Amino acid sequence: MSEEMTVQETAPAELCAVVKREGVAEQQQSVLIGSFAPYHAQIAAARKTSETITDGGDPLQRKMARECRLELRRVRCAIENTRKDAKADALRYGKAVDGMANVLKFLCEPEEERLEEIEQAELRKEHARIAALVESRTAALIEADANPAAYNLGAMDDATWDTVLAGAVKAKQDRIEAERKAEADRIERERKEAEERDRIKAENERLKAEAEKREAEIKAEREKEAAERSKVEAALKAEREAAQRAAQDAADEAARVAKAAADERAKREAAEAKAKAEKAAAEKAEHERLAKLAAAPDKEKLLALAGDIERLQMPTLDTNEGKRVGNGIIIMRQKMVAWIKQEAGKL
Repeated sequence: MSEEMTVQETAPAELCAVVKREGVAEQQQSVLIGSFAPYHAQIAAARKTSETITDGGDPLQRKMARECRLELRRVRCAIENTRKDAKADALRYGKAVDGMANVLKFLCEPEEERLEEIEQAELRKEHARIAALVESRTAALIEADANPAAYNLGAMDDATWDTVLAGAVKAKQDRIEAERKAEADRIERERKEAEERDRIKAENERLKAEAEKREAEIKAEREKEAAERSKVEAALKAEREAAQRAAQDAADEAARVAKAAADERAKREAAEAKAKAEKAAAEKAEHERLAKLAAAPDKEKLLALAGDIERLQMPTLDTNEGKRVGNGIIIMRQKMVAWIKQEAGKL
């Protein structure tokens, strides 16, 4: 009995309060307190050191933060193991065990989190620096009408970045210059076409004047040859009959052309109706495929996504720069497909 009093008198007040609150039998109180009390001293010793650690910019303090955090973690894990062993006896005994463990763990966990913040301070600063660098470089490439996704902007050194940005800016300037030249060529072409229209108009007016002059000469000649009109009328009659036959032939040809146009329109409308039906069928099949895919496991969804990416068609690129970018995209697509398949295989 004297030993139990000695244990309880030297034990932390928080632990004694837990066993009394949970109504643990007196003969078990000393056992529980004796199991957990040593951890209180270990935690107090670790916290005494950890409370002096405040500067995440000091490499020595970051090292100390890691060591203290790992020590607190070790004690916390040992407490958890002791809790599991002790709680197996009975429910009420287990409540007391949990209470003690929670009290002690509460002393560890906030300090662990604070120390981890100090330990990771420089790493978070570096992540923030890289994120800001990627953001500014992305904005610069977008301003130059370039694709930021084609580059690993966070890992790129300054010299390489300067070269990439200069190339993107030059490509944009070259494109603007090409568009300006194309516009100038269009304006010059339209000017020449307008001059040609004016020339044709003048030529037509000249021809019209000549035709009117010839008509006047013909009229005068007809009046002069009135005596021969009877002969001319016969010839004119023959010409009229020929003209009528020609007009009939022209009407027949126009009817044939109209029928051919109607037939062609009917064929086109039938083809359009067929294409519309095929499109509707394709959309229905795609909808059914997507619905089936939506109900499929995540692994099948990811594999389907990899297949869609793999089947994407690359445009035909003519310039060396375009081909270089295209090759980069193909490589990135292959890596992306491989990564998705790999991750899907883990599901």
